[in-house]
Amino acid sequence: MEPVAKKYSNQSESMELIISILIRYPQINKVNIDPENKELSFTFLVDSKLEKNRIEQFTTKLKKSLELFNRLAKIEPSHLKVDFDDYEVLTKVKVITSLLSLTKDKLSFFIQFFQSEFSNDLLVESIEPLPEDALTEQEETINSLLIKLDHKRMQQSLTGFRDGDKVLVFDKAIKSVS
Repeated sequence: MEPVAKKYSNQSESMELIISILIRYPQINKVNIDPENKELSFTFLVDSKLEKNRIEQFTTKLKKSLELFNRLAKIEPSHLKVDFDDYEVLTKVKVITSLLSLTKDKLSFFIQFFQSEFSNDLLVESIEPLPEDALTEQEETINSLLIKLDHKRMQQSLTGFRDGDKVLVFDKAIKSVS
């Protein structure tokens, strides 16, 4: 019985992490956990088409800024991948980073970076603002879960996103029946 309980506990904590990130940061549109590669990706939506030179400038600046952040925070550098998908008047920006090196401060860094780079073009889910103590609680939950997941073996590939005022989380390994 214990292996099933451990599997559920890991999945539950991964789900809770995704939910907490999406609740705390309305700037993030989607979160994925890839246990095989020990990666977490989060997606932002930008309400404009980004030209190739803007994408290159953004990616270079993000990588240099993250390198500086890691040095100042005395965090081991981790890989970072940035993907862009153009949808005519909308650009999806997906940031992929090591789950094991992610901290609440690094997550906040990404949010602040995106806000400063895209300001009014960054699409932010219009949800009812959380009180300051609830924001702090979400940050503490995120930090606690990141620490726990750092020491556990994750098995579920999960994705979460917003649908109106709800956060939905799915196990990507489950195949639909046609």
